[in-house]
Amino acid sequence: IYLPLGYNFEDDITTKDIDNLITGIKRFSLKNNDYYDINDIHSNEDKFPYFSYKWIIENYLEYGYYNEIEYTEEVGNSGKINWKRTISKPSDIFTKKGPVYTNFIIRKSRINDSNLLTRIHEFCVYESYQKLGWLFDNKSSAKKPILYIDEKNKNKFISILNEELKKSFKDSKKELIENMIKVLIGLDDIKHKNRSFECGTTKYYHVWEKMIDIAFSNVKNIENYYPHGEWHIKNQSKKNSALQPDTIVRDNNNVYIYDSKYYTYCNNQDVNNLPTTDSIQKQITYAEYVDKKYNPNNIYNAFIMPGNINDKIEYVGFATADWKENDKLYHKIHTFMIDTKYIINN
Repeated sequence: IYLPLGYNFEDDITTKDIDNLITGIKRFSLKNNDYYDINDIHSNEDKFPYFSYKWIIENYLEYGYYNEIEYTEEVGNSGKINWKRTISKPSDIFTKKGPVYTNFIIRKSRINDSNLLTRIHEFCVYESYQKLGWLFDNKSSAKKPILYIDEKNKNKFISILNEELKKSFKDSKKELIENMIKVLIGLDDIKHKNRSFECGTTKYYHVWEKMIDIAFSNVKNIENYYPHGEWHIKNQSKKNSALQPDTIVRDNNNVYIYDSKYYTYCNNQDVNNLPTTDSIQKQITYAEYVDKKYNPNNIYNAFIMPGNINDKIEYVGFATADWKENDKLYHKIHTFMIDTKYIINN
């Protein structure tokens, strides 16, 4: 297991920790190919549909196997009477007040547990436990499926599910079918029968930025805080791409500007692994722009890095720029380490 910066490898890593880690990677990666099967860095989740396995198991634990209700009609005296069908048939008994019906058309229902969709669901539950049962301590009441699906016949059943999906209008059923399709698509190709799968990202710094932003940001239109350069040539002008701060926080009339740095400082406290001058300059530029545009009471700058912190957060120090008088609060960029596991699990 390769864990992000700030994890203590001596701590007990639970299955919940692993699930939170993978969920974060999936949720916050910028592109699908950032979340990859390590044996083929260009592949996507089709090879190992982690979230479909998980969804299928959780859905099964809550609701059991999918079953369809079949409705039949028969003549009888016990059950829900279908009056429309009953009175449409002639009566053998007539009175002054009209016909008397003694043979009622009764509507009955039963669970059709031999339905093909049920059989496919049984297989998908079993397959999901084979792949991801460890996340649920392998405790399963899932039975061995009657229907067997493999890479040779899976396309047939994927087609059946796609046709069923077109006819379905109930959201819960559509979600079930969509996840079953992903499970079937993920069935091993023959050439990959014995391969192991590891899920991860090559760009965890994106995940770190997004987690910090969700943990702290309370500004909806952050693009209003983006400074731009602009070219003016003859009678034309053109804005350059914006500088984009990671996280903006407003508290009354104070503004906090956070830059998330997925740096290795937590490993050895080496000052060479702290943000460099260009990062310091950007923070000051962000703050100057906010100061000019919004004129808040105070502006605070901070770098936030991962760490293994018992108290969840630890102050490291601050950075300044020697070309500034350092007479404003935002000329100091304060630096903190936040416990990685705490951020991931919350």
